[in-house]
Amino acid sequence: MKIASRAVLLYQVLDKKGVLETFSELKLHSPGNEIVRFSDAEFWISRFESGNHDLNYDKRLEPLSAIRSPIQMLRKTALRLRNVFRPRKVIHISDSQVAMRACILFDALNEIPIFESYRKFCRLVSNSMEYRDYEFWYYLFYHGNKELHYVQSEEPPQTSFVDLPIQIVSDILDGSTVLDRMIVRRVSRKLEALVDKNHHSIKSVAAHSLHDESECKLVIDGDLVEYYNSPEGCKIRKDCRMDGILIGSGDCLELVMADLKAILQNPKLKLRMFNVNMRCYIKSEEYRVEYGTILKKVLKLLPHLLNVKKLKLDSNFLRDKENNYELASVLSHFKPGTLEHMILGFHRESDIPGFEKAVRLKQWLQAKNIKMYWKVDGRIPLEHFLHFTSVNLEIWNGSRRNVIDIRNILIESPHFRYGRFKFSPITIRGLEQMFDPNLDRLPLDCRINYRTRHRVFVINFAYHSEILIFPNFTA
Repeated sequence: MKIASRAVLLYQVLDKKGVLETFSELKLHSPGNEIVRFSDAEFWISRFESGNHDLNYDKRLEPLSAIRSPIQMLRKTALRLRNVFRPRKVIHISDSQVAMRACILFDALNEIPIFESYRKFCRLVSNSMEYRDYEFWYYLFYHGNKELHYVQSEEPPQTSFVDLPIQIVSDILDGSTVLDRMIVRRVSRKLEALVDKNHHSIKSVAAHSLHDESECKLVIDGDLVEYYNSPEGCKIRKDCRMDGILIGSGDCLELVMADLKAILQNPKLKLRMFNVNMRCYIKSEEYRVEYGTILKKVLKLLPHLLNVKKLKLDSNFLRDKENNYELASVLSHFKPGTLEHMILGFHRESDIPGFEKAVRLKQWLQAKNIKMYWKVDGRIPLEHFLHFTSVNLEIWNGSRRNVIDIRNILIESPHFRYGRFKFSPITIRGLEQMFDPNLDRLPLDCRINYRTRHRVFVINFAYHSEILIFPNFTA
């Protein structure tokens, strides 16, 4: 029982718990009801914190703290000589079944959820114990049996969750929330493989970093999972009103990207929507670069091009540490032809060279709809948007030349249907005659019909800095 009590003390030290907290919990839930004195607990915790994790150390070998009687000194000398010729075996938690069971017992008595307890055990002690064995001991202790030497073979064979038929496990996982699946996949490699195999049914994925560097979000088919950093490590939860569940010791950004990779690497995945967003008020340049670097690494390691119909990419993470706009390096990982809709961030003049690389890709040339949010520099030729069915742009530093380009799109493109072109800071009033030289003044509804060889368009000039274009189906 001494080994068991010391194992629990070491378990708490590895979990970075303090002396008083550890001692009070051990007094409440001592393995085998053994009474532990505070002085003993303080000695062992101090020894473990110094890096010596031997559970079998003989405390009597410690130097005398004060001058004692000759008999005590002779006993101490005899113990040391015996330890030289017959040294005690060094025992760590992972070397002793009793020690490992004591740690499980301690978590069960403290009612730590089994998945969280197993992850903690693997992180602090060893991952050599199979989940089914851990589950057996955990529930044995949880239901009141505290016998650490219990003979497992006397127990009738029981079916663990991971031993159920694969189809039954898959059906259970299909009916669970995304949060539950992200926790379950970390229990064992078998469950991880089963969860990842079922990712093919996902239709929408969004990864967000919205508030600060200590929080990330993954939204899968509208189901939110929030990852956030805590003193113990990364935790996940449904929303901020819940207590999180510990899933690992790493940073939340690393773990959310690892889960994102597990989803994206499924070869049968067909997404209607893929969205990666970082709010611009996250000020840390280092974090912005790290976010983009990890995402691009995830995409690069995928064995296939992503089958995505609609893509939304924020501009904040598309720049590398030299501030180069790397839209092309991200866009190249999506399947051409399948990608139909793009919503892309474009923020500054320095983005122009990177943008011009992207417009040569098949992914760009075969897409049908484009929306560029923030402001597109007016010096970018609008001929790059000639092949799209619908275009939504906010043009910064716009000029008459841009209006001429819009007119040319209408004339030359057989595909174009809808357009919204917002100019800033200029007004487009007075430019109506570029579409109709014979027009003296705008009609009261601020609309004109514009006929090309492909179709008739309605052009709306109702707003001072915006042109709306759509087909006239009645013409």
